[in-house]
Amino acid sequence: FAVDDDDNIHMVYIERDGSNNFQLNYINNIGGTFSAPVQITSGNNKGPGYIAWSSDNVVHFVFHTFVDGAPDYGYYKTYNLNTQTLSSEVQLAASDAGSEHDVRVVTDSNNHAHVILRSGSLWGGALKYYNNTSGTMQEYTIPLAVNVEYPAMVMDPGNRLHIIYRNASSKTIYYLVRDEEGNFSTPVAATPSGIGNPAFYRTIDMDDEGRIYFSYQNSITSAPVGFF
Repeated sequence: FAVDDDDNIHMVYIERDGSNNFQLNYINNIGGTFSAPVQITSGNNKGPGYIAWSSDNVVHFVFHTFVDGAPDYGYYKTYNLNTQTLSSEVQLAASDAGSEHDVRVVTDSNNHAHVILRSGSLWGGALKYYNNTSGTMQEYTIPLAVNVEYPAMVMDPGNRLHIIYRNASSKTIYYLVRDEEGNFSTPVAATPSGIGNPAFYRTIDMDDEGRIYFSYQNSITSAPVGFF
C-alpha cells in the first residue's frame, strides 16, 4: 500500500479473475471507506504488485507476468484518479519473479516515477533502472557490473534515490545513491561479511536525518541466525 498527502490509503492486491488467472486490483479509502476494486491488469497471470502515489493524483504500479513456457517481464502501469483511466502497460526487461518484490516503484516531488528491476533469472541478473522524467518511461544505465537480487529503494526529499540490493555471488547487501542529476554513487557494503544469506528486506525507509533503515533475516546456520 501507499499513503497520500491526505493520509488516504492506496492498496494493490492479487485476486483471481473469471478465467482463474491472477490479476492486480486497486482500492483506496479516499471516501472514508474502501472503494470498489478497479482491475488494473488482465490476460495472463500478473503479480506481485508494488504501488506508489504521486501528488498529481496518479497511482503507479509495477508487476511481473507469469506465462508458462514463455519469458516473463516486469511491467509499469498507471491509474489516473482524476480521470479514472488506466494507462497502457510499459514492458520493462525480461525478469523471472521470485518470492521477493523484484521490481519497485517510487515517485519524487516532481511527480516522476522511478523504477528498479532485477532482470534475468531467479538467481540474479543485471539491475535495471527506469524513470519517466522525459514524459515516457525509459531505461537509464546504472554503472554496475555485478548480478543482483532483491533490489529495494526509497526516495528522499531532495529527490535522491537510495537503493539497496543483494550481490548474487557474495550475498552481501550493498547500498548506492542516485542524485537528482542522474549520477550514481559507488556501491558500499551495507551488511557485514560472514552474515550468511540476508533476505526478506521488504521494507526500507529513511529518517529526517537522512539515515537509511532496513531489516533482514538470516537463516544460514554457519552465521548468526535471526532477524537484524
